[in-house]
Amino acid sequence: MSRLLKDLKRLTPDGVLCHFARSLRVGSLLLTCFVVVACQSFESVEPTKHTESGVAMSPSRFELLPHWPQERHLHAFRALMHSCPKILKQSAQRPLLLAAPMHVFGDLQKVCQAKVSVTTDAQAKTFFETYFKVYAVTNNGSNKAFFTGYYEPQILATRQKQAGFTVPLRAPPSDIVTVDLGAFDTALAGKKLYGRLDANQLKPYWTRADINSGALGAQHDKPIAWVANDVDKFFLQVQGSGLLVLADGQTLRVGFAGRNGHPYTAIGKPLIERGELERETISMQTIRAWLLAHPSEAMQVMNLNASYIFFSENTAQATVGAQGVPLTPEHSIAIDPQYWGYGLPLYITADVPQAQASNTGARADHIAALARLVIAQDTGSAIKGALRGDFFWGSGSDAAIKAGQMKANGILWVLLPKQS
Repeated sequence: MSRLLKDLKRLTPDGVLCHFARSLRVGSLLLTCFVVVACQSFESVEPTKHTESGVAMSPSRFELLPHWPQERHLHAFRALMHSCPKILKQSAQRPLLLAAPMHVFGDLQKVCQAKVSVTTDAQAKTFFETYFKVYAVTNNGSNKAFFTGYYEPQILATRQKQAGFTVPLRAPPSDIVTVDLGAFDTALAGKKLYGRLDANQLKPYWTRADINSGALGAQHDKPIAWVANDVDKFFLQVQGSGLLVLADGQTLRVGFAGRNGHPYTAIGKPLIERGELERETISMQTIRAWLLAHPSEAMQVMNLNASYIFFSENTAQATVGAQGVPLTPEHSIAIDPQYWGYGLPLYITADVPQAQASNTGARADHIAALARLVIAQDTGSAIKGALRGDFFWGSGSDAAIKAGQMKANGILWVLLPKQS
């Protein structure tokens, strides 16, 4: 039988025998077994890619992606082109999937170097279908992803401390020590420690509460601007970047420049547990309103989030993510870099709230399906896991509402570059 199969495979084009056999009603057990074995031999089925972390990527097809034909492919293409200069600077052998080495940046660099003219959605759609394969992502057997949203806030500020503007936005302090653990152990690639030296010992850096209480000291405190209240600063830190509107009408864009290394803690849950807010109506807007209405308690609640973000001035004309490239509204996403390399295209679907800009407090009154081709270009303290993403909505009041209300379950696919 095995020799017969080999001879048939040598003489028969892939798939022809399978197609023919499936069209017959087979009555013989021997012939049934023959057909099954032959089809398995002749059809090339790409195996599921498993990583060490329990994440699996199963081959899929573009036509199976919800709303794929209607997606704004040109926007996603331009977002990818923003990432290409950074991608081309990476080591060609560096893994694209940091938990598994099956794809490297060299594969994505070939995509960036492709000589193509893309000026329409149709051309961009063809580009992605030509240079990438799509995979459905699961984690320990589950495909349930979770997406939040963020945006670029606009905040009144001054460059110098003055009446009404007494809360500092800080640059990274001079005594903070950042340790790249991957330099000591490749299994820890991408992980960092943030600390301070105390009698030649590295200790955890100050918490939010410590910093708000003056732990930095004048010699390490480096304000780059001043805002009106701690609530404005807190939400700017949650978003990671923003546009400061100065008194003279000029603007100053600030972006993420470092962190104290403590884990991010969402303050909505404790407010719900205390009975201050209702789970059904909680959003960024309702949390902000509660903090402003309870100034004597606000600092204590905000200090529950020990994570603290530092900023730097950003001369770019758009919000810049952790990859160091401008973000594209609705086509950039913050991911966990422990799982996905910056510059990878991802396809997401989720049910998201729809709201009008005038609706500043309540949740949206209806839900709409979101399907987007996005590029991994940013990260955040709260973004942990392969099936976790933070969707960038852009700037303005409408983006603020959508971002503040977005807490959506969904599904994630990854587009991996074809390997030659």
